[in-house]
Amino acid sequence: MELLKQKRKKTIFLLCLSLSVSCFSQHTKSYLDFANDFIFLDSSKVETKWKNGTVKELKNIVVIEHNNRRYECLTGEFFQFNRKGIKRTKSLFDKYGNYLHYSFFDIDGNIIQENSTIKIDFNKEADLVEITIHEKEYIKTKNDFYLYKEGNKLNGKKIGKWFTYDCQGNIVKEKKYSY
Repeated sequence: MELLKQKRKKTIFLLCLSLSVSCFSQHTKSYLDFANDFIFLDSSKVETKWKNGTVKELKNIVVIEHNNRRYECLTGEFFQFNRKGIKRTKSLFDKYGNYLHYSFFDIDGNIIQENSTIKIDFNKEADLVEITIHEKEYIKTKNDFYLYKEGNKLNGKKIGKWFTYDCQGNIVKEKKYSY
């Protein structure tokens, strides 16, 4: 029985360790060195509502100080709803306010766009945070949604190969972008 408890504790520890490592796997060492100077001052949960009383946004805000300037950033999960209470966006931010994942939904709750952060870096020479995301766009046919287009972006600009698909999942177009 004691051996079983020890194995369970080890399993839980390893699970927690792997989750904490995966949460920051997008961050490069140079970004973590840059963010090491951040001072976390305050955090709060915020719920905003439309005039009709339905929830508009659910968010967590953190106040960070860097180089004697204060910044309010979103952190953790962030949801946006339309006036009827239907979820339009679901986002996940890291503790520094960077997007880790973003989903945009149509009025029926189908995902029509998804972004996942691949890499968060700090370019010391340009004094610039560089964020690489993988973007997927979905389009509706008569009965279903399918992946229409996907590729990577660096700070909002398309990079690398972008693919366009037909409704059977076949690549119909491939375009290469450089930064």
